[in-house]
Amino acid sequence: MPLSIPTVVIRHTEPIKPYSGNTSFKNFREYYERACLCNEWRTKTEKAQRLLLAMEGAAAEAVRGIDATSDEAYEQIWDALARRFGYECEPERAMRRFDARKQFEHETVTMFEQALRSLYREAWSDADPKLKDSHLQRHFVNGIADPGPAIPGFSSIYDCTHVRMILLKQLLRQSATWTS
Repeated sequence: MPLSIPTVVIRHTEPIKPYSGNTSFKNFREYYERACLCNEWRTKTEKAQRLLLAMEGAAAEAVRGIDATSDEAYEQIWDALARRFGYECEPERAMRRFDARKQFEHETVTMFEQALRSLYREAWSDADPKLKDSHLQRHFVNGIADPGPAIPGFSSIYDCTHVRMILLKQLLRQSATWTS
């Protein structure tokens, strides 16, 4: 009769980044929900306990006094964070930020594009994909600080309008590859 050797499985949990309220609580919530799936935290009590451990600074103050063992704790924590770090008119705020957004001096074109996508998603969450791509591309081209280096072979001494038009044409050709 063959001997059966027990197998020991060691599960590594993904550590949670601390949250202090300096970044969007919505983005942190999305991140935290993904981490819960990866770490296989299923119950609301376990999620609430782990979430409270991730709080620091102003965020810890916002959730102080919430009992992690109560059935409503998980929702109470997110409600407290929304009251403290959210905005009443978030879509309108995101629209204003999108309209005013320009590429920062040391920001790469890729980082600028991702920032625009994030703001657009917050502002117009249910926008038509064709309209979305058109609006994003137009704002992207207009918001580039110095379009010359974005196109190989061009320098910033060229007319910015001409370079922007070339970049827009390239982006329109690549629009099928843009992801939501």
